[in-house]
Amino acid sequence: MSNLTLLSVSKQFDTVNSIANDNIAHDANNPSKVNDLAKAIQLRKFSIAEVSAEIKELEAQLLMICGVDDEGSRKFNTDEYVITTTGKLTRSIKDLATLKALAPQVVRVKEELDLRKFKKLATDNPMLYGKVVTTIETKSAKPAIKIEPQG
Repeated sequence: MSNLTLLSVSKQFDTVNSIANDNIAHDANNPSKVNDLAKAIQLRKFSIAEVSAEIKELEAQLLMICGVDDEGSRKFNTDEYVITTTGKLTRSIKDLATLKALAPQVVRVKEELDLRKFKKLATDNPMLYGKVVTTIETKSAKPAIKIEPQG
């Protein structure tokens, strides 16, 4: 029977977290470590781009052999694989007024938050913003990192 309790696990987590935070703080003052990490990321991204290009080429060859419909899917069977190719078409409205006149039921309105106006509301009308913000769900998104060589 393990003698791990919620408290002991929490203490171990805090200890590990503290060590990690100390290392991060130390690394923040170490440009060499930052350079090494940036270089490693750039190399991995380049590798991903190369592999992605190879995959696209192989997929193009596979599509030439198996075929693909303009829209919908088809299957191609081998001894080892079932290959399913799916063709897709994108459609966009080029004459909204005419479309609405002819078939309004095919036009969908997508309601979404106007972020620019929402942020402006905070300064223009803080009282209303305080009420509006309770109707909005906010979650953290994946942070972005941009790495560019100097010079």
